[in-house]
Amino acid sequence: MTLRRTWAAMVIAMAAAAMLATRITADAQTWPSRPIRVISPFTAGNAGDTVARIVFDRVSQQIGQALLIENKPGAGGTLAGDFVAKADPDGYTLLLSSASLSSQVVFHKTMPYDAIRAFQPVSLIGIQPTVVVAAPKHNFKTLADLIAAPRQSPAP
Repeated sequence: MTLRRTWAAMVIAMAAAAMLATRITADAQTWPSRPIRVISPFTAGNAGDTVARIVFDRVSQQIGQALLIENKPGAGGTLAGDFVAKADPDGYTLLLSSASLSSQVVFHKTMPYDAIRAFQPVSLIGIQPTVVVAAPKHNFKTLADLIAAPRQSPAP
């Protein structure tokens, strides 16, 4: 499968997941009655922001209400997470996040919010592969080669 087809399939899957996650139930007949804020920890124009705008534009059409993307980058997503954690829990402020949300508890001794308990997952809108690359001059063939390199010739 080509990269273009893979990207298109991911965007379609994300849009479908987002639409399913935002279906309005009979108990919530009045929601949404005003625009919904989607707080993004990503800078405007990067891949995460672009996906959010594509997905949430479609969700907006489906629910008949505007979804406004607000970028609040910084501190590895902590600034956006803190903003949403302190927002009224009324369903009008959502956090677009990545795996960094759950890893924050490992990397930070203190947080302005409880990264595990402050949020309720709504939907997975995509999976992003992560790749490790190095300059060809290092001749790493495997991740084990990369890990072993500093042990073989430590820095002066």
